[in-house]
Amino acid sequence: MKKNFTLKCTVLFAVTIFFSFKINVAKAQLIAPAMVYANSQLVSGIDGQINATYKFPSVTPGVDAYITILDIAGGATLTSIDDNTFG
Repeated sequence: MKKNFTLKCTVLFAVTIFFSFKINVAKAQLIAPAMVYANSQLVSGIDGQINATYKFPSVTPGVDAYITILDIAGGATLTSIDDNTFG
């Protein structure tokens, strides 16, 4: 009886450790690095027009972002990117 109980406890302990490790790994992978879109440079096209491409250097360490205006709907304009101080 004691041997069977010890086996059950060992298996339960191993399963608990396994799943808690998997949960911690999954949580770590869900945290996205903060990105800062600043100091843009026009790379090609006409500033503010369709097909204009901008380079945002170092949005996160070692990563540059390239943004291209694909369409302008209803005369919309883009004055700021990645600015969450207003809607």
